[in-house]
Amino acid sequence: MTESSAVSSMLLLLLAFRVPCRAASMVAASAEVLPPNKTGRNGGGGAFPGIRADAAALARDAAPAPARDAAAPAPARDAAAPAPARYAAAPARDAAAAPAGSPSPVEAFRSRCWRRGFSPTSGRPTDHTPEPFAAAPACRGRLFLVAIVHSAVGNAAKRHLIRRTWASISNIGGRRLATVFVVGRSADQDENRRLDKESEEFGDLVVANFRDHYRNLTYKNLYGIRWALEHCSGVRFVLKTDDDVLVNTFRLVEYISDRLLETRNFFYCMTAKQETRMSDPQYKWFVSPSEWPVQEYPLHCKGLAYLFSADLLGPLHLCAQWRNYFWIDDIFVTGAVAHECLGAALLHWAPGWDFSYLNPSLTGLQLTQAVVFNEFDSEPVPALTVRAWQTILYYS
Repeated sequence: MTESSAVSSMLLLLLAFRVPCRAASMVAASAEVLPPNKTGRNGGGGAFPGIRADAAALARDAAPAPARDAAAPAPARDAAAPAPARYAAAPARDAAAAPAGSPSPVEAFRSRCWRRGFSPTSGRPTDHTPEPFAAAPACRGRLFLVAIVHSAVGNAAKRHLIRRTWASISNIGGRRLATVFVVGRSADQDENRRLDKESEEFGDLVVANFRDHYRNLTYKNLYGIRWALEHCSGVRFVLKTDDDVLVNTFRLVEYISDRLLETRNFFYCMTAKQETRMSDPQYKWFVSPSEWPVQEYPLHCKGLAYLFSADLLGPLHLCAQWRNYFWIDDIFVTGAVAHECLGAALLHWAPGWDFSYLNPSLTGLQLTQAVVFNEFDSEPVPALTVRAWQTILYYS
């Protein structure tokens, strides 16, 4: 279907399902992170939150990073995308926080998170996120929900489309929201300069110092968790999405408020069970026995989008240090660490929560009742996405 016909279909939907709009009365204009040094604008002229230099990270002591176990090192990062030079030594965050005679916070998780064959044989933890952030905006006040969008360095158009649509909402019925995009670094310095300029303009990029590549997705996930832990304390819920997703934030907040408000230690997602590792080396997602010693993966969340309670941020950050790096982040974070080690409940989301693809055949009712929409073939059609979002606004 052409983009023109897609737009026409969505216009017909608006006429067919006309009801009073309450969205305007629900949305406040306040930004939810610290104000920028330089204010940027989106396509509609709305102000975006600013960036704050991670001064604490830049001033950390130059303590050496924890030694990786020689017998069971973390898997080498993809040869096509080697790891960047370390910008600063890893700080001794955990040891400094422990009272004399008590185990450090990370040591307290050893018995729950160390697994033979999946953890360093030395019994020592490995910090998978030792580098200071290149950019780390800070949340302002206590948020109800922060959306952490995983994005690639070159996906500026996708990020801009999200800013124009669902990330433009910062307050729904008094519940405050914010959205950030987590990215790594590129081998192309021109791309990095464009990324830095975007970060200065919009102030919503969490830029971590690792090579942005699909074999490093778990680093991206863990840096996002660390950012929320350090720069968004007090948040109650975290939504992780990819940058090819449209989120009905009104329905999301309503659902959490009605059914999950007092729930803790949980993930709410499309669960995947009894999946096995890809054993054919010709496939992109091939996993060798040395990377994952058993055939089956644990119960885990599909990575399109998932919601989890913020009380898991600290345990996820600490527990992950007791596991060898595994590059498929959905399995590592939600399955191995959250579910197997921490005992977090993985709740399969209710029917109607998602549609596989955003397409013009969806009715106004479907657009307002579902929460997550995947863009067709991971490539957004901007006109269709904007029209769908306008329909969501109109009926919410």
